[in-house]
Amino acid sequence: MIGKVFVSHKYDLFYAYRQLRKIETANTLILGSSHGHLGWFVDESAGGGEVNLSVASQDLYYGFKLYETFNRVNIKNVVLFFSVFSPGACLLKTLNRNQCILYKQLFHIGYQYDDIANENKFFQKEPAVQKMVSKELGNQTRLEKRTEGTLNYRKKIYRGKHKSKIHNVALKNLKNNKRKISQMGYLRKLIDETERNKQKFVIVLSPATNAYKEVLPPPNELFSEVFQLVKGKKAKVFNGYDCPLFENDCFADGDHLNNKGAHILTEQVKKILNETKTY
Repeated sequence: MIGKVFVSHKYDLFYAYRQLRKIETANTLILGSSHGHLGWFVDESAGGGEVNLSVASQDLYYGFKLYETFNRVNIKNVVLFFSVFSPGACLLKTLNRNQCILYKQLFHIGYQYDDIANENKFFQKEPAVQKMVSKELGNQTRLEKRTEGTLNYRKKIYRGKHKSKIHNVALKNLKNNKRKISQMGYLRKLIDETERNKQKFVIVLSPATNAYKEVLPPPNELFSEVFQLVKGKKAKVFNGYDCPLFENDCFADGDHLNNKGAHILTEQVKKILNETKTY
């Protein structure tokens, strides 16, 4: 039972897995959390030039490891959605740690900290999950039906627009922003690796509503490490967090874009990519 229930609630990761069928021909790789999963508008009718591997709660470790595992010579552009919680968020240490098993089963990415996984009883369920993963992958027709249109919309992450809920989410995310154990080394690796591989790299500071931002420090404090890391580098930053283009009707909740917002953001980032000189 555990495998069935667990897998059925994690189809975002299966959607990302199915995106890999385009990896050998795509020119753009998108990484990040639910802000990228919902914030990047993938036009499936346009041909398969983009692969969106963003998944809810994805941390910088898994973002870098996905890049490291699936980077190809045809990938010319890399886009990373960077959230308020990104500096200190570690998926393995959150309530969503069960996703780490699927990263291992679907993408062959090991746990960030084996000792933590070994000490947690949940990870003893890995064989049951592996069995269900094999079953899901063995029925491609059903899997395609269940993951069809996962990015095109947007019901399941709606948390409500009540201001107190938005404040709670913002303050919870702030805790990860301030953690002493930082994940920013993986962002540094992404900046260095994309530059070494002569790829255009855009870091998107994820947009948020005024209600979300009003309980947080100013962006130059929240994202100070990002601005420091890109100094003297070829990586670009799109500051969606402060961008006036994103009004309240662009959001599904306090910090996730809806369809309208995703169109705007994708257009803005593509404009940066197009204006950036090729190596």
